[in-house]
Amino acid sequence: MSKLETFGVTPARIGNSQGYRVDAGFFRAHPELRDGDFEAAYLGEGTFLVRQRTPTSRRASRGDSETDPVTSAYLAWTERAMTAQPNRLRPMSGREFELAEALVADVAVDIDADRLPDDFELP
Repeated sequence: MSKLETFGVTPARIGNSQGYRVDAGFFRAHPELRDGDFEAAYLGEGTFLVRQRTPTSRRASRGDSETDPVTSAYLAWTERAMTAQPNRLRPMSGREFELAEALVADVAVDIDADRLPDDFELP
């Protein structure tokens, strides 16, 4: 997989508020994120995720109003890695598929019952 792209970020005073200053290289690499309305999600000690509230990407047209920011970030990273190194992609073998199927064979999923409570905190 490709290395995760990282950019320097420093705390900054913005008017009467606190904010973050992001290296200019980030905006050169991702000009679609220069403007818009953003929100931050606290993921755990020392980690937060910033995302556009109304992304302009093709994913926004799917109409899903309840997206998980962590899953969305992971899928975006996966998409970039797959695009950057398509030669590393290969179909799953029949044996790999059988192993994966066996791992989840007895797993019952109830989307409503399996949600974490709103006040859940990472340990």
